[in-house]
Amino acid sequence: MFPHSFNPEYVRPLAKAENELLQVLVHRFRIERKGNGFELHVGFNDESPAIWRRGAKSHILDTLQAERRAALQGEIEAFFASNNEAYEHRDAAFPFRLGNGGTLPVVRLRGTDYYALFFRDSHPTGWNIANGGASTRYDLLHPDAIVERELREELIIVEPERGRWYVFDWHDARLRDHPDFAMAHAQWEERFRSQGFRGFDDVALPLKWSLPPDADRQAVEHRYHDAVRIRFGDDTPIYTGQGFLNINAEDFGIEFDRIAKLSVGPEAVFCDGELRSGLLLNRVVGLFAVDRVHELLAQEARRFLPDRFFWNGEDRTGDELTAVIESYLRTRGSSWANLEQSLRKHAAPQAPRDPFDLCPVTRTIIGRHRQLRAVEDAGRPSPAIGDPFDVFLSFASEDHVLARKVYDELAATTAHRVFFSDVSVTAGGFADQIDRALDAAWAFVAIGTRVEHLHKSWVKYEWRNFHNDMMSGRKHENSPFLAFVAGIEPQELPRPFFVQQAVTADPVDPTSALTRLKHCLAKP
Repeated sequence: MFPHSFNPEYVRPLAKAENELLQVLVHRFRIERKGNGFELHVGFNDESPAIWRRGAKSHILDTLQAERRAALQGEIEAFFASNNEAYEHRDAAFPFRLGNGGTLPVVRLRGTDYYALFFRDSHPTGWNIANGGASTRYDLLHPDAIVERELREELIIVEPERGRWYVFDWHDARLRDHPDFAMAHAQWEERFRSQGFRGFDDVALPLKWSLPPDADRQAVEHRYHDAVRIRFGDDTPIYTGQGFLNINAEDFGIEFDRIAKLSVGPEAVFCDGELRSGLLLNRVVGLFAVDRVHELLAQEARRFLPDRFFWNGEDRTGDELTAVIESYLRTRGSSWANLEQSLRKHAAPQAPRDPFDLCPVTRTIIGRHRQLRAVEDAGRPSPAIGDPFDVFLSFASEDHVLARKVYDELAATTAHRVFFSDVSVTAGGFADQIDRALDAAWAFVAIGTRVEHLHKSWVKYEWRNFHNDMMSGRKHENSPFLAFVAGIEPQELPRPFFVQQAVTADPVDPTSALTRLKHCLAKP
């Protein structure tokens, strides 16, 4: 317990605090360097103080001096930038909120990658990722559950003119029936009906995690991601990896985040699905070109204006941004003047932040994404100059041998320009080149030896996006969309592959199956 006590209206022992918001207050934790990533060690028990109401955050923030917040943040950032092996926080007067998670969405729209961020008008003000807090003890111990719920709840994407409603396609569908999702869905459907749009069809929207949650753990020396080990009482700590640690003294929060890439149609409208007291928060959603944001970060910029932005179910890009924000604030019973007053209050004695700055959590996770892209591109040869690809080969690493046989045969005996990642990817961004090849290809072949390999996050991202393009008319509805499999019965394949017959190969000698595949790929 802390030597001073918080108002029990906001903070209670964990055993008595489970509610719609639940965050444990911890005053000690340890961060260890693991390769090029970090690992957090932290624990709590039934007697640990826990936030159980939303107003508690402001209540506690008022007890933490701005100077102390800034100094502590400097210490933490200095550790992450150093080569030191460990950092330990022990300060009963400065607790951190444990139980936060979020996702940085990277959206591919009309051939360009954007960060999708929400305008946050509470401290710390600025552009924020899709994040939030725990609601159960399970969430506190499994931050990946918060990560998935918050993105699904907050980022709603529709194409109202086409009557399409994107539904996230996860590696784990256990959260699909969360009641907040249904409430937000119903309220946005009603808003779109008032605009004359009716009858939306659900369209699966795959996510490609920068570090798939179901991937094997990397050896420590190869890691560029972070992990957390959370212990409850005397139990064995629970490990969660494949993400990024975000510790922010300004907001006294400990957060575990992930990066997800998704691809949408050109008419997509972005909406905020987060609820407060059962009503839509309806924040402004901005799209920021990834390359431009990285350039601004290199310049240490503190003001970020979106390339496109949306509010209230409409694309408002042609309007004046501040006026749109003001309209949003009025729906919250606030104003631009109130926002500036809040900035001055929380910044004292420093100068207030620009309201269009990135929130600290957002700045950190974008910095990690930038680092990942640099690592991904390092050591690759110069880009090849050539025509766009015709045929896209998609496969999991476990099926590399079979995929190589397919590529070698098509490359040697057909005129098709075949995208095979091991050969076709050059410098300039691995993920970007995959997306460009998907955009260009007129035929798609998923290669697999086990059904679960076709459901791995990157493979599913590829075949889902190609199939969505066929269904939306961005590709011809009769485009070759095939599965080339060995050891899999056709009836076991994902449903979209039922449209065209799968090519089943002998795993020892696939020669005859390759001949059938070439026939299927022959242009009429």
